[in-house]
Amino acid sequence: MTSLAARAVPAAFAFAFALVVVLAQALVALPAQAAGTLELTPDLVVTVSLLVVFILIIFPLNSLIFRPLLRVMDEREEKIAGAKQKAERVAQQAQEALDRYEESIRVAHDEATAERRRKLDVARAEMQDVTSKAKTDANSDIVRAREELSASLGEARQTLRGSAEELAGLAAERILGRSLSS
Repeated sequence: MTSLAARAVPAAFAFAFALVVVLAQALVALPAQAAGTLELTPDLVVTVSLLVVFILIIFPLNSLIFRPLLRVMDEREEKIAGAKQKAERVAQQAQEALDRYEESIRVAHDEATAERRRKLDVARAEMQDVTSKAKTDANSDIVRAREELSASLGEARQTLRGSAEELAGLAAERILGRSLSS
């Protein structure tokens, strides 16, 4: 990046050269005729005095105004460039921090999802174990209850047969009016 002071030096020389060329043309210019009676001729005394004043003023102005101004402008340009670089570094660091944060959130989400799936699998396995045990217990209770019911039914049939025979004998005795056991 070229500094403003380095660019201003050739520009100052070009300006001074152009001024000298214009003044030289004015010194050797022929009188111009306009509207018949008007003659325009450069006054040599005024032109030379202006050139002397210009030469006398340009050097102090250059050292007092132009160089400090150009130096301040160069410093400002350097500060702006430094601030831009710092802003770019800070933006890059912020993006890196954001990327790390998003990655940690993704990892935590993945871990939580895996843990949730693991717990669901454990809960399903426990539920299947409990269901299987309950089914087995229920089946054994049903078998036991059927066996008890069959046994009770057999006893009831035996009891009813015995009671039915006894009642049939009593009923026959009553109907016949006599005892059947003789």
